[in-house]
Amino acid sequence: MSEAATSAVTVSPEGNIIGTISRRFREELTNVLAAGAINISIDMHLVQMIDSTGIGAIVGVQKVLSERGGGLVLTGVSDDIQMMVKIMHLDKHLTIR
Repeated sequence: MSEAATSAVTVSPEGNIIGTISRRFREELTNVLAAGAINISIDMHLVQMIDSTGIGAIVGVQKVLSERGGGLVLTGVSDDIQMMVKIMHLDKHLTIR
């Protein structure tokens, strides 16, 4: 089993996750999943904005990890992003610490 499969992997995006950055963020998460990750922590403390593509990537990863018996945790989430997650009713599906 790979190291990614046996421990929590932390992804730390920087800047706003919008436009082409959202696609790169999705690719990074896809690569972590392909490495066999079961638990992922996304440290969002350097992110102030995220678009629907970035949110979609997070939700998609959460679904895959749940199917693998693992999970996703968002940390350092700004108040604005937390509000957006709540408005979208994703707070029931995503763990934010």
